[in-house]
Amino acid sequence: MERKKGGEMKKFTLDTFVTHLEEVIASYPAREKLLLEEIGHLVKDKAKKKIGHLQPGWDPLSPSTILDKERKGFDFNGDHNPLYRNGKLLHSIESGVVGKTAVVGSTEDTAVWQELGTVGQHPIPPRPFLSTAMFESVSKILSGIKEWFGNTIQKKKISTNKLRTHVETYQP
Repeated sequence: MERKKGGEMKKFTLDTFVTHLEEVIASYPAREKLLLEEIGHLVKDKAKKKIGHLQPGWDPLSPSTILDKERKGFDFNGDHNPLYRNGKLLHSIESGVVGKTAVVGSTEDTAVWQELGTVGQHPIPPRPFLSTAMFESVSKILSGIKEWFGNTIQKKKISTNKLRTHVETYQP
């Protein structure tokens, strides 16, 4: 069996190929965790970038919300900083790995209210930021998985930050 390594061909005997596969299998869990961490960071950074900026499909803030922000002396941009008041929601967005799953979310109740919207006397229209960040990341994630899998099989070093791009978050 042969495989390309740089510009040269590496020859495998059955024994060396089995050894190669055993090493790949042994390294898989650590490599998988790195990939999941990168996917989580990518989606988290995209979600944070949405905070404070009106996104396509979102309703603008209500006049009463704008007035409340003005009365309380909040600094804001032309969009009136949707989802941003004091940074609590922005800074609550975290990512991690649970088992074989990249997890991105917030511990703030307001994240759920904003993501899904509310009904009642003072309804909040849905302003999804976590789910849209995930959907917007799918293409980059799939491309990253393809590269990761090839690098894993070839036992190449995995680059951290490969999926991530520099993302600036809203700062008042």
